Amino acid sequence: MVNKNNRVVAVLLSLVMIFTLSACVVDIDFARKGWDGYVDGEQVWENPNYAEDPEPAEEPEEETTEPAEEEETTEAGEEEEETKASKGEKKSSDTKNTSKSSSQQQQKKPSTGTVTKQQSTQGTTKPSSQGTTKAAEKTMSVAEIVDFYKNAANPVKTMSGVKVTRTREKYIELGGNLSGVSASIVKSAFSEKDDTKAVTYTSQSDIKSKFIVEKQSYVCNLTGNDVKSATIAKSGNNQVVTIYVKDDVDQAQGYSNKAVSSTAVSDLAVPLSLGKLKYMACKDVRLEATIDGNGRLIALHTYMPAYFYSTDESFGVALEQWWTISYS
Repeated sequence: MVNKNNRVVAVLLSLVMIFTLSACVVDIDFARKGWDGYVDGEQVWENPNYAEDPEPAEEPEEETTEPAEEEETTEAGEEEEETKASKGEKKSSDTKNTSKSSSQQQQKKPSTGTVTKQQSTQGTTKPSSQGTTKAAEKTMSVAEIVDFYKNAANPVKTMSGVKVTRTREKYIELGGNLSGVSASIVKSAFSEKDDTKAVTYTSQSDIKSKFIVEKQSYVCNLTGNDVKSATIAKSGNNQVVTIYVKDDVDQAQGYSNKAVSSTAVSDLAVPLSLGKLKYMACKDVRLEATIDGNGRLIALHTYMPAYFYSTDESFGVALEQWWTISYS
């Protein structure tokens, strides 16, 4: 009896040991569900607790951003920004260098100044902003310059409210071989002088009689064919016209009496016919006229060398005059 009990106990202990040892290696389901009923791969007992459990649904994987990629992106962005900044700094540096180089070149380049040289050959002029008569801003021909002067000067003889003033007059002897009566007449009529006493004329009759050309209804009757040259130049708001008249020929005033005081000089020379001087001609006659922005003559300077001669005697004298013209 004792032996039988001992056997039972031994079997139980063996089972306990087996279960104890197998508990270390079997699945935890053994403790929860018991024996699965398999021996050597064959099922000898069906344990209802091992009914197939439904497979758990797969949980969706969470999309995660790896820190390394963020760091790479950040580093790449920072690198790109650094590259841009570097390029910007380089561009700014290049711009500064270019600006500095340009500035140095400008400093090294000699200044040409701002002095404007007046044009003196067939001059150009700006058109008047008031729409008044004025030389066009173009190259003018000799004939056009002469006409421009005539249009400004001739109304002085016919306009009312005009005042002309001779501010200076000079007689300059040019030499000769006079004797007898001719020498006496010339000495009394054409002795050298420089008269700076102003003489003013305001009535139309006096202006016609005393102002250039004396005793004529015009100040200028020249054409382009009567002059050697004509130029125009800008002077402030004014235009300055300079005309050189052709020399008289054939012992007569063919050109000079159209532009200067030759008629008056000729009258003064009449007494010379009592002597041996019977002819007069002018050479190197010139005039310089200032015309304002309204196309009006405001100043006139004339220079007229006149030569008297006969067969064996001659005499020369230059008459030079300065005039100013004002308008009311």
